[in-house]
Amino acid sequence: MAMMTLSGCQEPEPAPVPEVSLTLSTEAVSVQYSAQELKVTVTSDGEWGVYSKNTEWLTVSPSGGVAGTSDIKVKIAENETGDVRESELVFTTRS
Repeated sequence: MAMMTLSGCQEPEPAPVPEVSLTLSTEAVSVQYSAQELKVTVTSDGEWGVYSKNTEWLTVSPSGGVAGTSDIKVKIAENETGDVRESELVFTTRS
C-alpha cells in the first residue's frame, strides 16, 4: 500500500502590476509676473492624476485622466508681490 500526502500553505503570489507610462509635452516653464494660462499635453497608457504642490497661485484642470492623450490647463495668477515663485505639478499614475 502506498500513500502520498500533499499540502501547501503558501499564498499564491499576486500578479505583477504593470507600470503606467506618462509623457508630458513640456517639463519646465518660466513665466513673467502677469497672469498666464498654459496648455500641457499628457500622454499616458493608464489612469493619471495631477495636483499643484503647496501653491495657491497655481491651479490645474482637469485633475486627472485616462489612457490616451489629454490636455491640461495650468492657470498662474498674477505675481503682485514681485517675489520669485516656484511650484511643482505632481503627476500620479494608477494602473
